[in-house]
Formats: sequence, structure tokens, C-alpha cells
Amino acid sequence: MGQISPATDDIRITNVAKGLQRHLTANQLNMLAFSGAIGTGLIIGTGSSLQNSGPGNLVLAFLVMGLVVQGVMTALGEMATNCPMKKGFAGYATRFVDPALGFATGWNYFFKYIVLQPTNLTATGLLLQYWFKHLNVGIWIAVFGTCIVFLNIFDVKYYGRAQLYLGIIKGIVMLMMIIACIVVSAGGGPTNEKIGFRYWKHDAFKKMDGTGLQGGAAHFAAFWYSMVQATFAYTGVEIVGASFGEVQNPKKSIPKAIMMTPYRIVCVYIIGVFALSISVASNNDMLLAAVNAKTKHDGGASPFVIAVASAGIRHLPDVWNGLLLVFTLSAANADVYTAARTLHGLSKDSQAPKIFNGTNKWGVPIWAVGMSSIFICIGFLNCVSSTGAVFNNLVNVTVVLGALNWLNILLAYFGWYRARRAQGKSRNDLTYRGVGQPYLGIFSFCMTGLVIVTSSYQAWLPIFPVSRAIKIVTCYVGLGAYLFNITLCKLLKKTKRVNPAEADLNEEDEDDEVLPVVEPVETEDTRKISPPGLGPFSFELPQKTQKAPGLRT
Repeated sequence: MGQISPATDDIRITNVAKGLQRHLTANQLNMLAFSGAIGTGLIIGTGSSLQNSGPGNLVLAFLVMGLVVQGVMTALGEMATNCPMKKGFAGYATRFVDPALGFATGWNYFFKYIVLQPTNLTATGLLLQYWFKHLNVGIWIAVFGTCIVFLNIFDVKYYGRAQLYLGIIKGIVMLMMIIACIVVSAGGGPTNEKIGFRYWKHDAFKKMDGTGLQGGAAHFAAFWYSMVQATFAYTGVEIVGASFGEVQNPKKSIPKAIMMTPYRIVCVYIIGVFALSISVASNNDMLLAAVNAKTKHDGGASPFVIAVASAGIRHLPDVWNGLLLVFTLSAANADVYTAARTLHGLSKDSQAPKIFNGTNKWGVPIWAVGMSSIFICIGFLNCVSSTGAVFNNLVNVTVVLGALNWLNILLAYFGWYRARRAQGKSRNDLTYRGVGQPYLGIFSFCMTGLVIVTSSYQAWLPIFPVSRAIKIVTCYVGLGAYLFNITLCKLLKKTKRVNPAEADLNEEDEDDEVLPVVEPVETEDTRKISPPGLGPFSFELPQKTQKAPGLRT
């Protein structure tokens, strides 16, 4: 047979890594998990729960939802450790349940994080109005939104490093705020007033006033308000799952990150809201003003700032408020990252345009980052409407989208669990086993479904002070899109449920393979396929090359 290549010096073989690269270290993954656990819902959203529900309901709701989150995260940990996938949550739903559910899961997760971007940036504006009362929040959304997009176009190791440092700062600040709240309650403020458990003695489990409800119904409505708000506060805890496709040594790194979940729930959320409940009264004037979106007052938007401001501690409220910007900005940064990775995963599954499958020379899905970042502009609604109203409406949308994602994770887990049983595999063979599973997952599934269905319950009360239509639409628009996507995929693709006996339980991620590519030798070490000088927008092949000995037919 004749040769089909020129001289061997004109040919080289390049190993090309496909898509996302595993550049995240175990420490960075752990800090991503911790950083994702502290956000806007905790530092701002807890104020409305405390004011409307009382300290007892606030703490109880966070305990219940903390158990729900534990069930979701251990279920995710079992799947991700034993079946790592770069396609994320949607990939698991496609692989173990139904491609239609995978389609809906991926787009739901994408919708969630493109809504969370402007939500967290709006929260940033609320914090900044503590000092700049007359500046529109849209200014801050433009400034910080640009910075966040810029950070997300570089190698994921820089994103991981930034979140590592931000997570450390958040942990230190959260510890300081908890200590400050306890000190205030113990009488360590300038007035030496000892509060103790005084705020728990009266209205610890408040009735929801102004709704037309009486007795037990009013008490339950107040508790359920805190349940919905706690769901928003916990939303994002699972964000670490979007990074599993880029973490080094996933079989060891993922279990470590997941096993820290209960500690994060207790140390950050439970202790945090408890310390808040003994330092701020539910009828505090500053708290009432913040909840009613009257941001032009001395207490700021966060109840943790209000705690030290009410105690008369000078200058500390300014320090607290400034440090809380780290919480909202790191959350917004993570939102862009997660939305982009989700869209990239959809593209790899042929459920989104192929252009979003493209990555730059650092393995960053640059076009997915660009598309995801566009939705930061939703935050500019603050230019034409009340900042408080915009924030509340975005929260309504986020709660259901976030809860739907937990539901999807659990549905995929149940499918994976059934497949293992159908194929005769024992739980004793698992690298990581979640405590209480699968029963804890069933409890989490039921509670999450209940939150989704009842998220708009206030709109159905006898008295509701704002537009019922807006409340209902913002609560259920995500659910409508989710059901529409499932129906659309079933009709167009004629998808079928995965047979548990035939489900793919391969424990190696098929996307980790490296493909050999034969190409002509060029004068540069790398071949760029976009104009030079574009930085992260330049696409190039790795520099590991070897001479081919010649090709024959």
C-alpha cells in the first residue's frame, strides 16, 4: 500500500483534552462547598423570617430544612462518588431516569442561576444603600457584574482560588458575627443590657398578623413563612455538585466535601440564626424598616448589622455591612460559574446549541459564560422599580427553581438506587454511603415537594397586602417552565424511561478521555483558531506533542 502522508517531519500527533479540565484541588472544592452554603438568604432573608415568624419558628424551620438539605447532599454524594460525570445534575437524570427529565433538570438549573445572579447583585445594592442611600442599585449591578464576568473567563483554578480566599473570609466574618450577637445578648454592649432569652419568652412562635387568619392557622402560616425563606437560604448548598467534573481525584475529594455538609449546616445556619434570635427582637424598629424595604435607615438591610446597631456599638455596623459584601459578591460569582457549566453540560448532551460546548485554551466554556452573564441585566429592573420589591420577586422565583433542583437530584438518586438493586449490586460496595439513605432522601423529597406546591400560599390568604397575581406568577413560573420542558422533550424526542436493569453504572466518567489528533506541524508551539491577542478567547491545543513515525494505508 502506498503512503498517504508526506515526510514524517510534516506530521505530529497532539493529545487534546476534551472540554472541562480537572484543575480544582480538594481544598478548593471544600471551600466552594462552604462558600456556597453562606449567601444572601442567610445574611438578609433571615430578617423577614424573624420579623414575621418569631425566633422559635425561625430556628425550627432552619433545623427542618437543614435535615432536608442533608438528605439531598448525601444522595448527590453517593452518585457523584461512584459515578462521576462532567454533565452534572442533568447528566444523572438522563442516565438513570429519563432523557426528558435530564433536559428539564439542566434547563431548570440554568434558569435558577441566571435568576440568582441579579438576586445576589440586588442584595449587594441593598447593602451598599447603607452608605449610598441616593444611588440607584443599577449602578452597583453594572460595576460588580462586569468584574464577576471578567473573573469567570479565566482558568477555573483562578475561580477556585478566588472562592477559596472569599470562603475563608466568609467563615471568619460569620464566626465574628455569631460571637458579636452572643456578646450583645449577654450584655456586652455599651449599654450593658442583658437580653438573654428575653425575645424567646414572648412571641417565640408568632402568629402571622394581617392575614385574616386566627388561632392555630395563623401560627402555622407564620411557621411556613420561615420554611419557605429557609429554603431560599439553603439554596446553593448543592452548588459544589457543579464542580465535580473539574475536581482532581473525585473519588476522594467528593466524599470529603459532602461529609462536611452537616457541620456547615449546624455551624453556619443553625448556630447563626440562633445567635441572631437572641440578639434582635422580632419587633425591632430597624428590622421592621428593613423588611418593609425602607432601606434608608440606620440599621442596614442585614439583621446581623441591625443586631450591633441596636446595641449602640459604634462603627461596627459599618464594618459588618462592608464585610457582608463578600457574601453577596462571592455568591454572584458562583452563580455565573454554575450557570455556565450547566449550559455547557446541556450542550454536551445535545440539549442546547453546540456553540456552548466550546471551551477556550483553559478549558473554560467561554460562550456559555457569555450567555449566562447576559441575564445579569435582569437586575436593572431596580432602575424602574423598588429595590425591595424586585428582590422579593426574584426570591419567589428562586425558591421554586432551587427546590425543583433538589427534587431532580433525588429523582436521579432514586433511579440510580433502583438500577443498582436491579443489577444486583450491594451498597456495601459503594465508596461512599450516605447516613440514613435512601429513607432520608424520601423524607427530603416529600418536604421539598410540599414547599414547591405551597410556595405561593400567602396569595391565597384572606388578606394579602400586595398583588396576588404577581406572587402567584413569580412562585410558579419556574414550575411551569419545568413541566413544559419535560412535555416538550417527551413529545419531540419520544423519550422513554431508563430501564433499571439496563442503566449505565460505569464508575468512570466517559468525558475524561483524551483524544489523539493528527495535524500538520506549524511554526508555533500551539495552533490558535481565533485571532491573537484575545486572551481567554483564544482557542489553542495543548503543547504535549510527539512526532508521528508515518502513516500508511
